Amino acid sequence: MKVYVSGTYSAQARLRDEAAKLLHLGHEITSTWLHEAVRPRHLGENTWHRRLAEKDIAEVSSRDRNAARA
Repeated sequence: MKVYVSGTYSAQARLRDEAAKLLHLGHEITSTWLHEAVRPRHLGENTWHRRLAEKDIAEVSSRDRNAARA
């Protein structure tokens, strides 16, 4: 099952552990934000945030629908 793990950046480390548990159970994790790096210097802040939002929307859309509240 494809799963998108969501949460706050302050919970990123804890959620990485939770995502690892799901991965170990055979699920595919679509949330790349769990391993996101800092903004590249060549990108302005607005561009960076827009790209992150577009990526997040695509990843949420790619998860299995029946996993929405799992």
